[in-house]
Amino acid sequence: MKKLRNIGISAHIDAGKTTLSERILFYAGRIHRMHEIRSEVGATLDSDPIEKRKGITIRSAATRLNWSEHTIQLVDTPGHVDFTIEVERTLRVMEGAILVVCAVGGVQPQTIHIDRQMRRYSVSRIAYINKLDRPGADYLRVVSELRNQLGMPAQLLQVLVSRADGPSGLLDLVAPALITFEGKYGEHVVRHPVDVELREVLRTNRIRLIESLAELDDSIADLYLKEVEPSSDELQSAIRRQVLRHRFVPVFLGSALQNFGVQPLLDGVCAFLPGPEDRSVELTRLNDGPEGTEKKYAERDDRVMASADVNAPFVAYVFKLLEDRFGLIAFLRIYQGRLLRGDTIFNMRTGSKMKVGRLLSIHADQLSDLENAVAGDIVAMAGLDCISGDTFTDGRLRVCAAPFHVPEPVISIAIEPERSADANRLSAVLGRFVREDPTLRIRRDRESGQLLLDGMGELHLSVYLEKLREEVNCPVKSGQPEVAYREQITRRAAFDVLHKKQTGSGQGEYARLIGFIEPMESAEGEFEFRNATTGGLLTKEYASGSERGFREQMQSGMLIGAPVRKLRVVITDAANHAVDSSELAFRNCARECFRQAYMHALPVAMEPQMHVQITVPPDFQSSVMVILNQRKALIENVSVERQETRIEASVPLRLMFGFATPLRSVSRGHGQFSMQFKRYAQMHVQNVNRLSD
Repeated sequence: MKKLRNIGISAHIDAGKTTLSERILFYAGRIHRMHEIRSEVGATLDSDPIEKRKGITIRSAATRLNWSEHTIQLVDTPGHVDFTIEVERTLRVMEGAILVVCAVGGVQPQTIHIDRQMRRYSVSRIAYINKLDRPGADYLRVVSELRNQLGMPAQLLQVLVSRADGPSGLLDLVAPALITFEGKYGEHVVRHPVDVELREVLRTNRIRLIESLAELDDSIADLYLKEVEPSSDELQSAIRRQVLRHRFVPVFLGSALQNFGVQPLLDGVCAFLPGPEDRSVELTRLNDGPEGTEKKYAERDDRVMASADVNAPFVAYVFKLLEDRFGLIAFLRIYQGRLLRGDTIFNMRTGSKMKVGRLLSIHADQLSDLENAVAGDIVAMAGLDCISGDTFTDGRLRVCAAPFHVPEPVISIAIEPERSADANRLSAVLGRFVREDPTLRIRRDRESGQLLLDGMGELHLSVYLEKLREEVNCPVKSGQPEVAYREQITRRAAFDVLHKKQTGSGQGEYARLIGFIEPMESAEGEFEFRNATTGGLLTKEYASGSERGFREQMQSGMLIGAPVRKLRVVITDAANHAVDSSELAFRNCARECFRQAYMHALPVAMEPQMHVQITVPPDFQSSVMVILNQRKALIENVSVERQETRIEASVPLRLMFGFATPLRSVSRGHGQFSMQFKRYAQMHVQNVNRLSD
């Protein structure tokens, strides 16, 4: 267990993350030949045909390898923001991660987003500055950006030694030496004594490293005050202690494409990142078990801390589902205990019991049978009836792990099968896709009857349309993407509704609700229902029906027909009838209350605003500004670094469709852009009127 490392590799798109993963597999002996992402074969972990054709990572892929007497379970994740759910669920089950940053591009929008995800799940990380062979590479600037833009306690453990034609070696600041990478593929790592001309560079940077550690670690501080230089082992131990406390982020350097600097990074993974024993996972108790069974593992009355003990009661978490030749495959992280083929396990969400049939180890798209797995392992199972986020136990503990964060989709398209005979099969296939990808949603528009597919972006939706056509031979016709508009009220409005209905025979309907609706602040959630009545005027059953009625009516507002967000409902008074009142009556009354008060609350239409980052050569900056102004962009920042201009802007999503074509045109193919959801913002009155019409 002390020699096990579970790590995810994450980065902004095109930072070289998958190329790095390919080198890691090669140097660890997991593969015997390296392939480039855009080659005919494609990278090992990009096994999907669409990934190979597009040259990007679309879904996370796991593998297991050995390095320096350690076992590393590695998951490569996509860099494009459209597939951010793959990063979310990977980091949810990892103790450590490698954040890959481009030495030219530096900290980019998705880098910032990934940093937030790592913080959300308290993942310890190390940074790898890649592409040091590229013109304009500046690793010192990137380290400064990590500190200033991300607030990351980043500290170099290496210094680059360069020649005129590119990087030639690395100065190791922890165990002083000059490291070079020799052989056809850089497979031979050679440590040389430091030459005289480099000793001052080594001494200056090593002192800086020791001083930064002395501010954090008591043992190094004691040595520093005594003017005693720490040994390499003492430095390494101190770095690991602070990495585990999230107070120190080691920075490694290299160029994965040039087979430079990868092996020391793997050494750093083994030396500094935590293993399963170094991090406890908090579980929520569902109910009390037999005396003595759960008490041993309980920290608080309603919490259980999972331990990486193979003899503890079995607990595992489903973080990913994938349809495979074996059927539906569930990827599990085992938090504690042991699992054997043939064991009986329980789904804590449904209470269902099932037998372990096929237990599988994972290497990209290759699955092989296992007899058993233990705490800390990442494995796959076939035949499980579950969804992403389910917790399985052996029945001795009734607990569940916290779900991972699922971002809301921002665009949608209308689809219909090209062949009418495919209608039923289309529904089944889309159901499978939604089960695999929680950010993909299917819904039927109540007014138009259209089947709508919601997703995280144009690329996200286009990938699934390709899957429908190529993988399952179910081509569809699609309409132009529709933006996920919202409505939001701007002031408080009261309601007082008596819902009274008599059928002439049998029970009627009677309910009265008095109260108000009001807007919520951005940080308070999307909806809140408060029962402020006294004396039992609104029972639990009637309150539940009232809340349900308001929620149902919020699905389509009265301004442009979009769902309503940021709404608080407060019930101050109510009345019921001994015979005619029911949950249904209060549900219908709540719907009438919403309709009565909503327009008096002065609703406004809201639209998604995207944070857009564009990089172009300086010569094309003015042309790009013109097309941004045409899209009503709010320019937030313009910076020029070396031979690259970076423009950051906030732009309505509805105006960003098809942006790639004019950007390539005005920049002669040199411009690149990325965008991610920023916030909802109020729409202009003219646009609201157009949508209403």
